[in-house]
Amino acid sequence: MTDSLPLLIGAVLANNFVLTHLFGIAPSTRTYDRFDGIVMLAGALAFVLTTSALAEQLIDRFVLVPFELGYLRLLTFFVVAAALVQFTDIVVRRIDPPLHDALGGYLQLVTMNSAIFGFALLAGTPRTLLATTFLALGTAVLFTLVIAMFDALYARLNSSTMPAPFRGVPIALISAGLICLAFMGFRGIGG
Repeated sequence: MTDSLPLLIGAVLANNFVLTHLFGIAPSTRTYDRFDGIVMLAGALAFVLTTSALAEQLIDRFVLVPFELGYLRLLTFFVVAAALVQFTDIVVRRIDPPLHDALGGYLQLVTMNSAIFGFALLAGTPRTLLATTFLALGTAVLFTLVIAMFDALYARLNSSTMPAPFRGVPIALISAGLICLAFMGFRGIGG
């Protein structure tokens, strides 16, 4: 537990996959009409990321490594993540049908985005199950924070007045760059 807590803090602040490696940044470019949409997307990503990371580690440890099938690691991770995405889609459809209709196919894009596969590639080092859980949860918390931050930023930018050359994409890119730089200042914190 002592070694895993810095991983959680580091995943949220410093060694993040979203703002430093730009994995899973596409959902942050969209504005959301309902705050519970952000929460539902973040919960879906947290569920898929955490369970797929744990399942991948267990499959790797108990099936792929003993049978020398390490070359199937990425394919296995895709299959596990795809199955969990379908499960998440079914659950969201049952829990909140209007939200599922509002999100459309975007829920599958978010839960199957590059944050999950980037996590698989960059966090693929052997860790304990607890450390993997903390790292995945930290990544999901950061993903939620980034989506909420960019949604609030875009709402603020759309309601403000600024010179014509800065409207739209230019000011969004400048603001995103400043946020990424701010989070890069936390480098070195955590594991």
